Amino acid sequence: MNFAERDFNRKLAVEQVLEKLRRWMPQQYELAEVVGKWFGLPFPNRRLNASAAEISQLGFHWNKHPQMLQHPCGETLQRGTQEPREKYPTYFAADQAAA
Repeated sequence: MNFAERDFNRKLAVEQVLEKLRRWMPQQYELAEVVGKWFGLPFPNRRLNASAAEISQLGFHWNKHPQMLQHPCGETLQRGTQEPREKYPTYFAADQAAA
């Protein structure tokens, strides 16, 4: 893994990461749920495989609380006690693209 590239990718804006997902990993793009200024991907099988390695290289990390891969999109906030989906607007990227 190229950690310098991963760190760079973790600072990309939501739209930039979604565009990379749409272009290179369309199946994951279909599942991307945007929550405020970050987003997550449900990933039921956490085993490291080619897809998971690519997603990690793009800047995602595992968040065990919602059981999903999460991308910070440049926003590194301290862990809160409130469910983010209750605090921030949410939408699925694929739904927005279809509209």
